[in-house]
Amino acid sequence: RYLGFYFNHQLNFYEYVQYYLTKAISIVCAMGMLGNLLRGLFPEQKQLLYRLCVVPIMTYGFHL
Repeated sequence: RYLGFYFNHQLNFYEYVQYYLTKAISIVCAMGMLGNLLRGLFPEQKQLLYRLCVVPIMTYGFHL
């Protein structure tokens, strides 16, 4: 692991993608527990949480 990236001998990003995909999925599942038990979150709130919590994880180091 170097600067948040996982490298292997072939220098592909398979482990990096798997790790951060799992992290993003767990955040999305945790988002489902937020809100009212009957209605949940409003669509605007879900979109805001997604943009603030999931998008930064998936786009970190994207320019590499």
